[in-house]
Amino acid sequence: MARFTQNSIARWVSLHATLGSLILPVTVVADTPAGQVMFIHGDASIERDGGRTDAKRGDDIFAGDTFRTESASTLQIRYSDGGTKAIQPNSTYTLESYNKDEENPDESAQSGELLRGGLRAVTGAIGRNAPENVSHKTPVATMGIRGTSFQLVHVPDGETPPLPGMGSGSYLYVENGMLSMSTDVGERIVRPGQVVFSAAADASPERLANGIEIFEQLEEQRSDIDENDESDGAQQEGGDSPIANTTLDADTDGSNSTTGTFFDNIALATTADEQIQRDQTNTLASQQVANANTTIDDIEDEIDAEPEPGPEPEPEPEPEPEPEPEPEPEPEPEPEVWIDFPPTTENSLTTLIGSDLLSGFYEQNTFPTEQGSQSVVDGEVVWGYWDAETPDPFVEEDQPIGISIPFISASDELADTLSNELSSQALASLNDQLADGVTFNWTGGTGLVNEAGDDIIPILSDSNITLVSSGGESSLAVELQLEEFGELIGSQVTEEGSATFDTFPLDNIDLTHEGCDTDCFDSGSLQGQYIGEDAAAIMSLIEAVGGELGNYSGTGLLEREDITP
Repeated sequence: MARFTQNSIARWVSLHATLGSLILPVTVVADTPAGQVMFIHGDASIERDGGRTDAKRGDDIFAGDTFRTESASTLQIRYSDGGTKAIQPNSTYTLESYNKDEENPDESAQSGELLRGGLRAVTGAIGRNAPENVSHKTPVATMGIRGTSFQLVHVPDGETPPLPGMGSGSYLYVENGMLSMSTDVGERIVRPGQVVFSAAADASPERLANGIEIFEQLEEQRSDIDENDESDGAQQEGGDSPIANTTLDADTDGSNSTTGTFFDNIALATTADEQIQRDQTNTLASQQVANANTTIDDIEDEIDAEPEPGPEPEPEPEPEPEPEPEPEPEPEPEPEVWIDFPPTTENSLTTLIGSDLLSGFYEQNTFPTEQGSQSVVDGEVVWGYWDAETPDPFVEEDQPIGISIPFISASDELADTLSNELSSQALASLNDQLADGVTFNWTGGTGLVNEAGDDIIPILSDSNITLVSSGGESSLAVELQLEEFGELIGSQVTEEGSATFDTFPLDNIDLTHEGCDTDCFDSGSLQGQYIGEDAAAIMSLIEAVGGELGNYSGTGLLEREDITP
């Protein structure tokens, strides 16, 4: 499921595997798929029943499958409950069990183990209905799901870590919601923005105060690797350059060394024959005497002769006109850019795959297939999408990305105000209106875009998100009107006393498709971020999944109605 990421760890150097975990029994029927492979970048494989095959887009996945990715490769899977998992490069992950119980959702369960490398995950219906039955393990710790999205890295014992100073063990970073990390000797609750580490199964999980820097450095490392990959070809060609191979030879000692400057490598020979020097000196003296005598004779002849009239002075030549200065060349025009600020995983909403590619699109100045923008408070919000034929920014050849990527980004002036919950300042501004309802109306966006990017279902302007707090409960309602396609609706109700009663979180709100005939989406979700200190707007990311329709995703902006006293 698409989600807002704070820091992506899309690619990093190899983390090698050691096995040391107990595989739990498979709790689904072998013929029942747990989900599908949604996207592959690079080389990835699936191990099943002792065999190993290359993973392909659209492949069914089953409990008991082990997924392996190679260097600079990623694999995204979508579970039948709507959850997603992005398996990072040089990683090994096993889906140990998967049981989606339609009749008794509280009895559904899911578990898996990360043996090496990293992953990012967004929980689906199983995690929301039965969070206590969902777990992700590493060889040293177990993560219990109490939230929606997180990142996990495991460095096997005895292997080289991807960053200096990292020890072997498991690192958990929570993006949204809450998770727990437990080992044989203790458990720790992990809240959004926190990083927890455990070195071994017999070590207590401990919070890393600056742990977020690890994930930031892994992302920087990935970017450096991508840049190096792109420049390898140019560097190899440069090695054959005649200039690169040019040397200066000074064979004075039988070698070809060329140390020192030019003057260090040349020799100045002296004349050893004193007789030659004396002869040269005498010859030079005789010439000087002869020249002097000739000069005296010439002077005496000039005195005795009649003076010759002097020549008429030559007329002064006309001065040459000053040449006209060459005009200064016109400066090269600045290249047009598709966005005036760098979109990042911190100021943007995009899909899991999009979070890996967004920085590359910016650096390569790859214009979106379609885009729009709107001023909000003192900044700007930009949205759009790249279709499936857009070249991958991290591959030298024009290899298409293979799946459409929607995005919505807030400019630097707004970045510090983004939050998936109402801030205390926003709550104070809206508190008097919440009893009657505070509504955010659809202003613009991409609509719902299919995977190829060649079909769009527009979202109409009467779509909205409404916040209400009254009678001991608070609610958040979503209504997205689709052009000639019914509507996607969803709600989230919280009882008074809950930690999120006043914050109206925009985390993974389930959507259902109503008002449709035969072509209907099976499920959908919305995630969002409030914009501005007083929550002036919401930027949103929507996904919808349907059997015959396929998968659609899109982004949009909703602005709050004016507050009247």
